[in-house]
Amino acid sequence: MNTFWFYAQFGFEHILDVGGFDHMLFLLVLCAGYPLAQWRRVLVLVTAFTLGHSLTLGLGAAGVKLLSSDVVEFLIPLTIFLTAIETFLSRNAAEPGRPALMRRYVLAGVFGLIHGMGFSSQFTEMETEKNLLITWLPFNLGIELGQLLFVALIVLIGWDMQRIGGLRLSYWTSRLAVLAGLLSVWMMWERWP
Repeated sequence: MNTFWFYAQFGFEHILDVGGFDHMLFLLVLCAGYPLAQWRRVLVLVTAFTLGHSLTLGLGAAGVKLLSSDVVEFLIPLTIFLTAIETFLSRNAAEPGRPALMRRYVLAGVFGLIHGMGFSSQFTEMETEKNLLITWLPFNLGIELGQLLFVALIVLIGWDMQRIGGLRLSYWTSRLAVLAGLLSVWMMWERWP
């Protein structure tokens, strides 16, 4: 297997690894409140998150250490907790205005910076190539494909719950936000630096 596909597969498998479910939990609570018709907004959110984590992942792979891994491991569930609160509070809002959407996009990007620091610790452990473009780019592409697959599944399940189960989107969103918030509190407790 060539290097490009190896790192792309590694990134794809990393994001979908159940052992690292904190990244999936973040994506779940970030995207759960959007109906299928707003898939473009979801795509922008995931892209903002990807841009953030790509930046810090690249810095980490280049040897720049921004925060200790203990602090990063604590901050990741904190981002989940804050996103869960924001999602819960906005679950019944009518069509969000431009400032609210921009705030969510910026937060997704900033929180992506923190998640990227978490990605970089695993990436640099196995990174052997000296050329970052040969490793960093395919790893990021693999992560992005895995994220898009997972988010598509979230949005489709939410749509199915509404269509078949008759659940209101706000009901689905509030339950997921509470669950994610509780899990993130437990993770913060476990990871207190």
